[in-house]
Amino acid sequence: MSNYRELKGAFMVKSELVTVLKSVDLFHKTCILMLSDFISYVKDRLLGKNLFMWEDVSGYGVWHKVSQHVGNFVFEHNNCLKFAFLLIKANEDAIRNGPGYKDVCADLQVDLRFPLLFVTGVYQPLSSGNADQFRKDLNLRRAWPQHLLKLQVPDHVLQKVKCSSPYCFNQELSFETDPSVGNWWCNSAQFKIWRVTDIKDQKTLVKIADELLCKQG
Repeated sequence: MSNYRELKGAFMVKSELVTVLKSVDLFHKTCILMLSDFISYVKDRLLGKNLFMWEDVSGYGVWHKVSQHVGNFVFEHNNCLKFAFLLIKANEDAIRNGPGYKDVCADLQVDLRFPLLFVTGVYQPLSSGNADQFRKDLNLRRAWPQHLLKLQVPDHVLQKVKCSSPYCFNQELSFETDPSVGNWWCNSAQFKIWRVTDIKDQKTLVKIADELLCKQG
């Protein structure tokens, strides 16, 4: 009888675990669809103009002992490099290598590993050469939005960053690095941070996209 009870208990735990995993899977898929809808709307508004554009909506991934869920979209519009960045799950190594990120999360009162953030804005490269390098370098395009949240930004670079303080939701924020740190670090940007869980419908998503499309450099 005791073995039967143990098996029954194990089955119940397994059943509950599967239910949780299904919910987690659905949430990650929903976040990817949200970004994909945002990208599709912007593309429709641009009416197929032959401008620089890059997207990465690969979503959730696990490598050895770390995992992350991010999504990226960059496009050129009105002579500006505009972007949208989705940060659902932060990479553990990136958290360790970015001491300022903890302050950002404290300002926003979000979880370090699962911040659930959607960031939109305009990059402001310091020169046309820096802008060209950004367009050509995939690693730069992946790194710059994380720098805005101070992910993977070491102390010696943070000391040469000017940015809004404190960080807050739905407000215009700024970020700028001293030219002496080099082009790897995001040069400058104006941006807003949105809480993913506040984007509950297509109307809200379209409003955010329209606001970004109206931005000037």
